[in-house]
Amino acid sequence: MNSRTATPEREPETVTPSASHDAVPTPPSPAKKRAIAKVVVPIVVVIGLIFGIQKYIWLQAHESTDNAAVAADVAQVTPQITGTVTEILIQDNQEVKAGQLLFRLGDAKYQSAVEQAKGNLAAAIADAKAAGIDVAASQGNVTTIQLDARGTMAQADAGLDSARAGIVSAQAGLAGADANTKGAQSDLLSAKADLESARENAIRVNANIAAAKAQLSVAQAGVSNAASQLSSAVTQEALAKKTSVRLSALADQGAVSRQAADQANAAESTAISAVDSARQLVDSARSVVNLRTAELQSANTQTKSTSISIQQARLKIDSAQERSAAINQVANAAKAQVLSAKANLADASGKRTQSQGMEADVQTYQVRVTQKRAAEVQAQAKVDQARAALKSAQIDLDHTKIYAPASGRVSKRLVQIGAVAQPGSALAFLIPSDSIYVLANFKETQMANLKVGQPVEIEVDAFPGRSLKGRIQSTAPATGSTFALLPPDNSTGNFVKVVQRVPVKITFDEPTTAKQLPVGISALVSVAVK
Repeated sequence: MNSRTATPEREPETVTPSASHDAVPTPPSPAKKRAIAKVVVPIVVVIGLIFGIQKYIWLQAHESTDNAAVAADVAQVTPQITGTVTEILIQDNQEVKAGQLLFRLGDAKYQSAVEQAKGNLAAAIADAKAAGIDVAASQGNVTTIQLDARGTMAQADAGLDSARAGIVSAQAGLAGADANTKGAQSDLLSAKADLESARENAIRVNANIAAAKAQLSVAQAGVSNAASQLSSAVTQEALAKKTSVRLSALADQGAVSRQAADQANAAESTAISAVDSARQLVDSARSVVNLRTAELQSANTQTKSTSISIQQARLKIDSAQERSAAINQVANAAKAQVLSAKANLADASGKRTQSQGMEADVQTYQVRVTQKRAAEVQAQAKVDQARAALKSAQIDLDHTKIYAPASGRVSKRLVQIGAVAQPGSALAFLIPSDSIYVLANFKETQMANLKVGQPVEIEVDAFPGRSLKGRIQSTAPATGSTFALLPPDNSTGNFVKVVQRVPVKITFDEPTTAKQLPVGISALVSVAVK
C-alpha cells in the first residue's frame, strides 16, 4: 500500500542581539556530526529495509493501479412520441423509483386519436355483425329452398309411385269389370234361354239340370272374380287412405298444396265406392251361386211346373239385367279411376320437374352465400385493423406519460415546460442505483494474475481513509486503445512498443455504499491475487 508520511517543519531559531555585539551561532563540530550520522543512518536503513520488505511482500500478493474511475450505465429518459412538455415531476439529482412518473406531454391530439379509433372500431364491428346477419339470412334461405326442393322431390316421387300403382290397380279393376260385364251378358243370355226352354216343355228338365250345373260353375267363377275384385278394391282403398292422410298432414305443414290433398281425398272416396261396388258384386255373384244351387236342387228333386220355371227364368233375366247395370257402373268407375291415375302421374311428373328446377336455384343461392361469406371475412379483417389502430393510438396516448426506466438518481434535466420533445431526444439522464461499478485499466503485464471473482480494495478521494470492498466481475476482450477514435497502426516501420492497458470491471460488495459515489471520480484499486 502507498503511504504518505508528513515530516514536521523545524521552527527557526531566534537570536537576541546584545547591546555591544551580535550573537553568532556555534556550528556543531565535525566529530559531533559523525557521531550523529553513525546513530541515525543505521536506524534509517533498518526502517527502510522493514518498509521495503513489507512493500515487496505486499506487491507480490497484489496488483494495483490508480488508472481507475467510478462508472455506471447512464440511462437516458427519452420520449417515444412528439409532444409538448406540460409537466415536470422531478428535480435535478432527485432519487426516483422504477416506474415513477417523470414527465407529462400534451395528450389532446392523442386522446382525440384514441376516440376516433374507438369510433372506427365500433363502426367496423357493426359492419361485421351486419355481414354475419346477412350470411345467416342467406344461408337460411338456401336451407329453406333445399328443404322445399327435397320435400317437393319426395312428394313427387311418392306421387309417381302412387300414380303408377293407381294406374295398375285401375287397369286391373277395368279388366275385371270387362270380365264381369261379359259374365253378366252371358248370365242374361242364359236366363233368356232358360225362359225359352221352360216355355217349350218341362220334359227337358234333365237338360236344364245339366245346364244348371254348368251355370253353377260359371256363377262360382263369378264369385271368385268378384272376390278378387273386392280384395283389389280393399287394397286400393287402404292405399288411398294412407295417401290422403299423409298429403293432408303435409298440406297442414305447407309442404304440399291443398289441391293435392283434395285430390287424395277424392281418390279415397272413389276407392271406397269401388269397395262398395265390389262387395255388391260379390254379393250378387254369391246370390247367383245360391240361385244356381237352388235350381240344381230343385231340378234334381222335382220337376217344377212350366209356369214356375218361366217365373224363375224371368227372375233370372231381371237379376242378370240388374247385375249387368251394376257391372257397367263398376266399369265406368274403373275407367274414371284409370284417367284419374294418369292425371296424378302427370301431376307428379310436373312436381318432380319443378323440384329439379329448385335444386338449380339452390346452387345459385349457394354462390351468393359464398360471396357474402367473403364480404363477412373482409368486414372482420377491418375490425382487426380498427382494433390494431385503437391499440396503437392507446399506446401513443400512454407514451404521453414518461416513467423512470429504473430506480436511481436523476443527474440532469435537459428540458423545461413548453419544450417540444422529439422521439429519441434525451429529456434527462438517470444513474441506475444498481449499475455503479469501477472500471480499472490494468497494464497488460498485470493481467496474468487477474481472475474473475478476486477480491478488490477500492479507495476513492470522496471517502478518505475508507477502503471499499469489491470483486472482479469481468475483463475486457480488447485493450482500451483498440476502441480509440484513431487506434494505433503497429504495422508501420517506426513501431515503438508501448505497454497497453486492459479495462477490468469491478463490482461493489456493498451496493448501498456504492450508490453514494459520484460517477466519474478517480479510484485506487488493489487486487489480492494470492
